[in-house]
Amino acid sequence: MHKLIPGTKSTRSGTQVRKILWATVSCVVVLSGLVVFEHTPKAEASISTQNDKLDSLKTYKQKAKFIFLVEEKLKEEGYNSTLVRMLYASQDTDKREITIEISESEYKGKQTKDKINKVINHIAEVNKLGSIVVHVKIIKGIS
Repeated sequence: MHKLIPGTKSTRSGTQVRKILWATVSCVVVLSGLVVFEHTPKAEASISTQNDKLDSLKTYKQKAKFIFLVEEKLKEEGYNSTLVRMLYASQDTDKREITIEISESEYKGKQTKDKINKVINHIAEVNKLGSIVVHVKIIKGIS
């Protein structure tokens, strides 16, 4: 048995004291864990990266198909030396530009520009690409 300090009475046994101490320590540990958990920075999961990659791939494929169609149609129209470069100003905008490089011998002035512009905008309309700014660049030395 436990010795009592003179003038005091003990109403709790040693087992009860241990249970109370154990419960108190457990509560402190749980509360500490909650505080640490609440103040720890959370990692944010992002699915947008995968979606961006898919959008980028879709844009690339769409762009490649469009360039192929433009090159084929311009060859059908008799422009054999054309080079096509296309620029998407931004993934987030609908602004698209295309540069057609054509030999000096095939270039016939405004008539050529208008014909190329008509071909490109027709293909863009059929493929639901919206408006495209067309630039015609004359290249000397290729035929």
